[in-house]
Amino acid sequence: MAARLHCDGQGLIEVKSIMTAVNVNSELIEKIAHGTGSIGGDLSKVFAEVTANEKRISALENAAKPPSSADLSLIENKVDINKKAIEDINKEIPLIKHQVGLNMNKIDTVALEMATVKKNSDDSILKVDALEIKTSRMQNELTHAIDVANSAQTNASSALGASSANTANIATMSLDVAKNARDISKLKAGMAIYTDTRPAGQSGGTASSKAWTNRPVGHEVFNDIGVSLNVAKIKLTPGQYIIEAIATAEGENQARLLIGTTEMYGTVAGTTGCSEVNGFINITADTDLTLQTIVTTATGSDSLGKASPFGHEKIFSTIKIKKVD
Repeated sequence: MAARLHCDGQGLIEVKSIMTAVNVNSELIEKIAHGTGSIGGDLSKVFAEVTANEKRISALENAAKPPSSADLSLIENKVDINKKAIEDINKEIPLIKHQVGLNMNKIDTVALEMATVKKNSDDSILKVDALEIKTSRMQNELTHAIDVANSAQTNASSALGASSANTANIATMSLDVAKNARDISKLKAGMAIYTDTRPAGQSGGTASSKAWTNRPVGHEVFNDIGVSLNVAKIKLTPGQYIIEAIATAEGENQARLLIGTTEMYGTVAGTTGCSEVNGFINITADTDLTLQTIVTTATGSDSLGKASPFGHEKIFSTIKIKKVD
């Protein structure tokens, strides 16, 4: 009992239990000393309790046995190791704090970058929404444009059919216009009229039998084509002409037109009558035009026609010149 007890929680419970048992034994001993207790029964209890208490105390003493020198050395070594570890940890703490500070700064930077990314993402989402709206509008416009194009194609097809018909009509109209232009040209064509007109009592003049005689056409009735007259010859300028001529003579006769070297012959008249000449010519240079008559038998001064028996002037030959271009 002289050893010092190192009691843990359970040891304290055991000590209290022993003290309680000691108190109980003290009461029993007092009862026996005053003669109020049962010596046999109470004393047996006391001895039993004492024995039990001794066992308890012995157990406590064994449990509280101090450690050996080896155990103490091991414990001290472990304590030193732990102290060294604590010192190392204390040295690492500033570095850890610094690293934590750096990490906090990085976290702040990352947080700012994340905020920027989020803002950019929000802006991108808004742009995407705007693009979707614009794309939808463009799709609608494209659909409308396609509809318009299809409608235009349909109209074009109809117009093409109508155009083909119109083209045919235009071709026909062009032909009509060309024809009308030619007709108008003819209507507007310039003209010159020359005659051999003689006063009353004067005959047409002499001729030689079976020889061509020039017919004088010295009277200009009308001229708007710029031709000129030199007694029996009419000078034509380049162009296309329709020429009509008529000439009287006595006996069997025939008229002709001599245009440069070109000869156009007329009808043959009977005993007394007129010969007519009609023709078309295209000339490329100034050319002389002459009307001639041939008779089978000359009859003197009236071989080219007798004077009018009615006492007024008479036309013995006529030339009509129409310029058609």
